[in-house]
Amino acid sequence: MATATTHTSDALTWDMVRKCLLDAFAAPDKRIKARTELHQVKQNQLSAKDYVRHVRALVTKCGPEPPCAVDLLMFFFNGLNRSLQERQPLTRIQAGFGLTLMHWQTT
Repeated sequence: MATATTHTSDALTWDMVRKCLLDAFAAPDKRIKARTELHQVKQNQLSAKDYVRHVRALVTKCGPEPPCAVDLLMFFFNGLNRSLQERQPLTRIQAGFGLTLMHWQTT
């Protein structure tokens, strides 16, 4: 944090104070927040289609460099409700995931 001291000739400026306040209290970067949410995503009460839409939205919010396909697959699968995980084995999801998460369909 920038502070004025008697040992320096630099005056404390408004820009220095503003930067310190933003660093300390500003919301985290939206892309980092989206990546964190994606890593912890859970289906909970969402339908399978709504869960896919939610994950797609998080991927979009990650920006131009989303996580790799393998990480996306694992985040997606681990967040599914157990009943769907058992009904849709990972190998079957991988086949649908090969193109893109955007096209994954539930049966």
